Amino acid sequence: MYEKMVAVDPGAPTPEEHAQCAVTKPRYMQWRETVSSTSTLGFRIEGIKKADGTCNTNFKKTQKLEQVTKVLEDFVDGNHTILVVGSSLLFVHDHTGLAKVWMIDFGKTVALPDHQTLRHRLPWAEGNREDGYLWGLDNMICLLQGLARS
Repeated sequence: MYEKMVAVDPGAPTPEEHAQCAVTKPRYMQWRETVSSTSTLGFRIEGIKKADGTCNTNFKKTQKLEQVTKVLEDFVDGNHTILVVGSSLLFVHDHTGLAKVWMIDFGKTVALPDHQTLRHRLPWAEGNREDGYLWGLDNMICLLQGLARS
């Protein structure tokens, strides 16, 4: 993990960590979150694979909303014809009360036929081709906000 940290920011390890050429896993994970959009937006981009097969995992210092927006704009390339099928939210918490949510399982995401677009905020119904992805996220956010208030 020391090598990963130094590859991104040679000045990040403390003098003691440099002397030992080592960092603890919790230290590395906390540092990784502070340099990424996890600290500013609550999520980060680990990697993107585009339809042309190109893959990019160089988002470790992508932190600002404008940077993340640019990455996602480049990924979708103005495309409103992507159907998200079978994606999941992975919820994890531990004994310290730390909780995280990840969007995962985009392997079945496909392009729609020509001239079809989606809004993603309509629930799926047979024949409508909507995936309801953003509708589901909106509902999950409302649910979690309600839990936080109670």
